[in-house]
Formats: sequence, structure tokens, C-alpha cells
Amino acid sequence: MSGAATSRRRRRGLVGLVVAGVVVASLAGCEYGEASGVSDVTDISARLHGTVHSTDPLPEYWFEYDSAPEVVEGVGLVFDSSTPHGEWACCGPMETASDVATGLTPDTTYQYRFCIRTEDGRGQCGGAASFRTKPDDRDVVSGSISVPIVPELGSYVGVSASVRAEPDGSDPVGRVSRVPGTYYFRYPDSGDATCLRILGNRVAIGFVGEYQEVAGQPDIPQVVFIEDNGVGGDRFGHQILDSAPLDCPDPSTTPVTWTTAVQGDITLTDH
Repeated sequence: MSGAATSRRRRRGLVGLVVAGVVVASLAGCEYGEASGVSDVTDISARLHGTVHSTDPLPEYWFEYDSAPEVVEGVGLVFDSSTPHGEWACCGPMETASDVATGLTPDTTYQYRFCIRTEDGRGQCGGAASFRTKPDDRDVVSGSISVPIVPELGSYVGVSASVRAEPDGSDPVGRVSRVPGTYYFRYPDSGDATCLRILGNRVAIGFVGEYQEVAGQPDIPQVVFIEDNGVGGDRFGHQILDSAPLDCPDPSTTPVTWTTAVQGDITLTDH
């Protein structure tokens, strides 16, 4: 009895890879999602990409991922985790998709696949692909701090960041934002981190403020500076630049007009 149960539900190894290959072969000509790579890999997250093979221009889609998906007899691969299900509703037929897998374990190999479902219930998950997360030695800046100005109107001064980088600060991944925005206080200057530099309890993070909400306005290259003083008392400031910052200035010596936060907290981890 126990041997039969074990054969029905085994941890995926080489057998799982064979099953995945069979699935890919059987999907030719069908409605299915195809795993097409990963980007922005950190120690705890990765952006998963997929290609849509469907005659339905607006399918439902999601990604499934697991460090050790199981093989279930009569079912195939079973993954423990999934991104939220989404539905394409923009800009013509859906051809590709991406989403971020979070809560991953550092220095671990994951399998993932891309799944679609059409309006009439057709669609399948494609074959599994793999990626490996970074080791647990990232430089990390995480949190948000601010000073309320007119909070009932959504008016604040502050910064927020969720950025991870190599131990030397290179290859940053994550988002940074600053309020009030350059063009309107309700729209923050927000963008992907372009550089990160931690020295002591201070950090400089570069980014380019993107303005999809304010048509026709140029993006705003800038650096935000944060001083981590524990819970309460963090300070922040910024500089507007002429071009995207690819090499952050020294946060310990750069002249900054500092503002002391009265709410929130940002933590720095320097490896």
C-alpha cells in the first residue's frame, strides 16, 4: 500500500523532467503558455516571463513555481505556489506576459511554468523551466518614511524603496519613489533603481522618475539619500540630475538637505 502511494506521488527529479518534456511535445497546436525566461532575479524574488500560444486574444494567465514540484499519477506536475491569476485587457491580443514570484528561498533552484485559460475553458500549462535565486548576501534597502503635510489630501514628503543589489552595490533590482512628485504632489517620482551605494548608515539610490500619468512630461533622473537611524528618526533627501545615475555618489560626503521623518522606517543591510 505504501509503495503504491509513493509511486503515485513522488518528488520531481529526472522523472519530472521527462514528464515536462512529454507535456511540451503534447502541446503542439494547442492553447498553452510557454515559459520564456526570467529576469530581475534576487535572493527572494524573480520576474517570470511567458509566451502565449492561443487564438483567444484575452486569456486568463498565471505562473506556477516550486523548488520541488511533485509528479502525481494521472495529473502530472503539481506546484505549491502560483502568482495571482490575471486577465489581459490591454493593447491588442496578448502575446507575452510576466509576473513576479516572491517569497523565494535564497540560493535555490526553482521550476516554473506559464499557464493560460481561454474564455471557453481551453488552455494548458506549458513545460517547466528552471532558474536559481541569488545567495543570501544582498545589499538591501527596504521601507518607507515620510512627513505628513496635509494627509487628508494625500500630501506627504517622503521616500520609499525596495531594492536589492550585489554585495558591491551593482546590478540593483527594485523600485524607488519620492513624494511629492516633480509635476504633481499626488504622483510620486517613481522608477526602477539604477544604482545603489551603502556606506555606514547612509545609502544613495539612483532612479529615473517615470511619468505615465502626466503625458508629455520628461522623466526625472535623480538620487535619493537615506540615513538609517533605527526605529524613528530616519532622514532623507534627494538631488535632481541631468542624466540617469549609473554610479551613485558617496552618501557619506555628498551635501544633502536632510529632512527627518516622523513616520515609517527604512532599514539598510550592507554586505
